[in-house]
Amino acid sequence: MSRPTAYPIRLVMFRPICLYCGKPDTYTAVCDYQLGILACEEHKAWADNDSKAWLDRNRRVRAKDYIREPLFQETHILCIDVKVKRTGGTIDVEGWRIEDGENAYIQHIENIWAIPVRNNKIDRFKYIPLEDLKMSLPEDKHPLVDALDARLETGLYSAERLEYEKLYNASHEAPKEDPNIRVVVHKEYGVGRIFDPPEEYYTSAAFSKEMEDIALAKKFGLSASKLNK
Repeated sequence: MSRPTAYPIRLVMFRPICLYCGKPDTYTAVCDYQLGILACEEHKAWADNDSKAWLDRNRRVRAKDYIREPLFQETHILCIDVKVKRTGGTIDVEGWRIEDGENAYIQHIENIWAIPVRNNKIDRFKYIPLEDLKMSLPEDKHPLVDALDARLETGLYSAERLEYEKLYNASHEAPKEDPNIRVVVHKEYGVGRIFDPPEEYYTSAAFSKEMEDIALAKKFGLSASKLNK
């Protein structure tokens, strides 16, 4: 099914209309802080799909989607403090929790997947390598971390991205070249394009009329365009 596509807009000083049809918006598919796709009730699903396509291109995954993965469904890691390795190599063992709010995203940073964590006791937020979650899990759960990493690498939203690209390309096709437009090179003015009608045009009534107009124009010293006015 063909449909229009939409790109996220900054949600500051914006017109509150559906980006697909122009009706008043009732829904926002959030892509980042103050960034999203606005939609009316009818086009909510389109906005969700296009926002996922944008996230996939930017290698990000929303918390509401990543917490559905087996790593978070089959362990209690969202409910416990996770171990966080500090720059100096020491490990913090208390206070850090995985972020799972509306503005939390797993991101691809410096060639690794990283997950957001927050420590409310010291009011700090940071990203840690997804791999580091293994420090907070029993060894038999480590494969769940590897599985999520593999899923992220493949793209949790790859289907939506491919659909978006197909729809976008279909609606932004390059204009077809007119076979009757011919490129010519003038010795003084350089490269140009002229209209060269098909052969059948020269036997048509329109061509005969054009030739008559040109002949009359020459006779009376006028241009053919002025003759038709």
